[in-house]
Amino acid sequence: MTKAVVEQKARCGWEVKIEKERALVLPGSGLEHTMLHLLRHPDGSLYMNAHKLGLYKSSDDGQTWSRIPLEFPDAGPNQDPGGFGISRDGRLWVAHQSLHSGSGKDRNWKDLFISSSADGGQTWKTAPINYADFAPQASKAGYEKCSVAEAYSTFIEQPDGTLMFSLGLVPEGADIGDDVMLRSPDGGKTWGDPTFTYRFLNACECSHAADPENPDHILTMARCQRKLLPEEDRAAVEKRTGCPPGADYVYKNGLLLESNDAGRSFREVAGGLTGYYEHRGTILWTRDNVVIVTYQGGIPGQSGSDGRVLAGISLDGGKTWLDDTAAGTPLINESRKFVLVDKDPGHSYTSPTVELSANRFLTVYCSRSTETISPGIYGLFWRLEQGSPDERTVTAAEQAPADIGNCKQLFIDDYIIESLEGLSKNLNQPVKYAGNSVLPKVPAGEPAWDAEMIVNIGTVIFDEEESLFKMWYGLWAKDTLDHEAVMAYATSKDGITWHKPSLGLFHYRNTIDNNIVVNPCGGNLLKDLRETDPARRYKMFCGGSHMRICVAFSADGIHWVRHGGGLPVIFNPPGHDGHTVAYWDEHLGRYVTIIRDRSSRIADVRPGLITDKAANERWRKLWGGLITEKEASEGWQKVHGRPGRKPENHSIRGVGQIESDDFIYWSPMRTVVVADAEDPLNRDEFYNMEVMPYEGMRVGLMTVFSYGQERPRGAVQLTYSRDGMNWHRGGNREVFLPVSERPEDFDWGTIYPVQGPLVVGDEIWIYYIGWGPDHNHEFPPGVTEFNSGIGLAKLRLDGFISVDAGAQEGTLITRPFTFQGGELVINADAEGGSVIVEIQDDSAKPVNGLGRQDCDVFTGDEIRHTVTWKGKTDLKSVEGKTIRLRFHLTRAKIFSFGFRD
Repeated sequence: MTKAVVEQKARCGWEVKIEKERALVLPGSGLEHTMLHLLRHPDGSLYMNAHKLGLYKSSDDGQTWSRIPLEFPDAGPNQDPGGFGISRDGRLWVAHQSLHSGSGKDRNWKDLFISSSADGGQTWKTAPINYADFAPQASKAGYEKCSVAEAYSTFIEQPDGTLMFSLGLVPEGADIGDDVMLRSPDGGKTWGDPTFTYRFLNACECSHAADPENPDHILTMARCQRKLLPEEDRAAVEKRTGCPPGADYVYKNGLLLESNDAGRSFREVAGGLTGYYEHRGTILWTRDNVVIVTYQGGIPGQSGSDGRVLAGISLDGGKTWLDDTAAGTPLINESRKFVLVDKDPGHSYTSPTVELSANRFLTVYCSRSTETISPGIYGLFWRLEQGSPDERTVTAAEQAPADIGNCKQLFIDDYIIESLEGLSKNLNQPVKYAGNSVLPKVPAGEPAWDAEMIVNIGTVIFDEEESLFKMWYGLWAKDTLDHEAVMAYATSKDGITWHKPSLGLFHYRNTIDNNIVVNPCGGNLLKDLRETDPARRYKMFCGGSHMRICVAFSADGIHWVRHGGGLPVIFNPPGHDGHTVAYWDEHLGRYVTIIRDRSSRIADVRPGLITDKAANERWRKLWGGLITEKEASEGWQKVHGRPGRKPENHSIRGVGQIESDDFIYWSPMRTVVVADAEDPLNRDEFYNMEVMPYEGMRVGLMTVFSYGQERPRGAVQLTYSRDGMNWHRGGNREVFLPVSERPEDFDWGTIYPVQGPLVVGDEIWIYYIGWGPDHNHEFPPGVTEFNSGIGLAKLRLDGFISVDAGAQEGTLITRPFTFQGGELVINADAEGGSVIVEIQDDSAKPVNGLGRQDCDVFTGDEIRHTVTWKGKTDLKSVEGKTIRLRFHLTRAKIFSFGFRD
C-alpha cells in the first residue's frame, strides 16, 4: 500500500474487526505476569519474550508456539530478560539482569548484561555492562540502579549497523529514573555513547519504532508514571494529565515522542500525552506506513478496568490518527481509542503487535495472576477494515433477502418474521417422563459403592457408531469438596434403563467393583467425530482445586489421560466452579466452551440488590441469611451453620464463552449472558447453560436462581444464538423446565440440564440433574433425605417456541428470503383448527397458483406436513427467487417450516 493510497483511505471510515482470540501460553505454565515483547525474525518466524519463562517461537504466524528456555551461563542464575531485539542478520538480543529477592526498592537490581544468540536462542554470548558512569549530557550524578528485570526495554538497529538499546537507569539517591539510549558501533562487543530518551519518567519503559523509509526518524511510546515534583503546581499537573484530585501518582499516562536524529534527541509530540491510566504502550511501524500504538487503558476508579487493551492507529506514519472524522486528527490524545480487549481479568502490562499481512495484525497480552494460578498469554488476531461511507449501501444490505437454503426455520427469535397479526409467540415446556428419575440416587444403606452419593454433573450422547446411549455423570459425597467428586459411566439401549458396568479402574470406597472412569472430578465431554487422532476422539473437561479447568482425552470414553499431567488450560479469576460445556460450532469452525462466569460483582451488575432494602433482605435470606437481633446475639453461624453474608461483598454468576482451534489453547473469556434490569431482583444467578446446536442455531438451557422467596431454587430458562458468539434470552424469560412443586420429588430444589439435549425420533430428549433440597442443601417441608438423580423430559421436535392462533384467524408474514428445495414442509398442530399458506413474490403479491385460495387447508397434527396447492407440492418454479410466506392460522400452533427436495 503506497503512502498516497493510505492518505486517501484515511479520509474514509475504518474499523477494527476481531478475527479470533486464543491462549498462546496456558495458565499454570509457570509464567509470571510480565511485560511482553513480540518481534518478527528475518526468516519470517515470530519471537515472543516472556521474561523468566524464556522465549516463545512461532513459525506459523502465531498459531502455535514452542518454548525456548533462556540460559546465560556467564551471567549467573535467576536472570530476567526485560529487553529484547532482533538484528537484521538474524541474531537475537536480550538485555537482562539478576532478579534478587525482595520487592520494590528492596530488590536492588545492580547488574546488567546484554547477550546475543546466532542460533535462535539455543546458546548465548554475554557481555556485562557497567552502566554506573553512563549518565549522558554531563549529568553530575551517576547511576546506581538499572530497571530491566520485570520491565520493558527496546532494541533498534541503524542502517550502518549501530545497535541501540533503550534502558531504564536510576541516578544515585533518586526515586525517579531516566530512559537512556545505549549504542554499540561494533556489533555488540562494547556499549556506550549514552543519550537521554526522556527524563523523569520513573517507569523507564519506552517502545521505539523507526520509519521504514527514514531510519533517523523514530517514534517512541514512553510510559510516564511518577509522583508530583516539588517544583510542580498540582492543579496544573492534574489539568494536564487528567488524574483524579489527590491521586498519589499525578502522571500515569503514555507519552508519544519523536526523534529526527537517530534517537539522539527526542521531543514530545503535540497532543501526545494519552489519558490518565492509559500507559504501558508499545508501537509498531509497518512498511505500509501504518503506525499501531497499543496500550493499557484502565478507567480511574473502575475496578478491573485495567484489563483493557486500546489502540491508536495512524495510516500516514503518525501525521494523523484515525478518529470519527474524514480527515483524522494530528493529536493522538484526541484520536479514536479502538478497543481490542475490553474484559476483566486482563491487566496486560504491555500488549505488543506484529503485522501478519496487509492490515492484519496479532496483538499479545498477559492475563492477570492470582495467589494460586499463574497467568496465561493470549493472542488477539485482528484486521483493520475500511467501512463503507455510503449509508444507503449499508441499509440496502440490511434489507437484502435472507438466504435460508434448506435449513429449517424456527420461531425462537424474530429473524424470519416480518409481522404477526392476531397471533402470539409462546414458550412450550417439555413433559417430564412419568418414570423419573431414570438414574436415581442410590439410597443410604444399599450394598453399592455409590450409596448416598449425589449426582452433580453429566453428559449424555447417543453413539451412532455403536447404536448406544452413553452417560457420564458426576458423583459427589456429602461433606467433601467439589473437586473431589468422581465421574461414572453408564450405558443404555433405549435411553430409559441404564446399566452401570463394573470397570475396575479405580479403587474407591474399599472396592474396584465400580463404574468410575475419572477420579477425581471429571466434567462435561463430547465425542468428536472430526478428530483424526484416535486417542483424542473423546474430550472432557476436568475440574480441580482453586477452580482450575483441565482437559483429558480418551479413545473410548472410559480410559482417560489428562493433558499435560493436569495443567490448567482455562482459568479466569476467581475461577469456574460449575458446569463447563463444550461443542463444535460448524459455523465458527471452532470448539466453543460455555463456562460459569464469576467475574462480575453484584455492586456493579445488580446495584438494586444493595440499594433496595427489601431485595437486600431477601438476598440475605436466600443466600446468606437475614440476621435478626436475636440471631445476632446467639451467633448466626451457630444457628444456621453458615456465616451471614451481604450482597455487596459478592460476585454474581453469569455465563461466559471461550473458543479454541485445538481444545487446549482457548480464547479469553467473554461474558455472554448476565442479569440485567429486565430480570427481577433475586432472580439473577445464572448457574450453567447447556447448549444444543440445532437447525443452524444454538439453543441454550440455563439454570436460573431463585424461583423462591424463601428458598434458593433453580429452574431452567431458554437462551439462543444465531452466530455462535452473541446470546439472547428466549421465551420472554419464562420457565422452560420447572422444578417440581411436590416436596418429596427429586427435582423440587434445582434442575441442572445435562449436556446436551438429543434428537430421538420426533422428540427432543432433555436429560437433567434434579436436586431435592434447595441450593443451601436445606430440605423441603417433611423431607429428611438428600434426594437427587437424573431425570428426563421430552419436547416435540422443533417445539421450543410456537406461533399460536386462537378462535380468530391470525396471520404471520415472513421476511423476504430465498430457498433451496422443491417442497414446503411445516411442523404444526392444527387439530380443531386450520393452517393455510400463501406464497408471495418480492412485491408481496401472491404467486400465480400458490395463493391462499389455491392452498389445501391443513387440519391435522404433523411433525412433517408437506403443504399442497390444489394437490400439487412442486415449488421449483420459485426456487432461488425472493419470496415471502403468508400463514393464516386458526386454533393452531406452528413450530417451524422448511424446504426439501
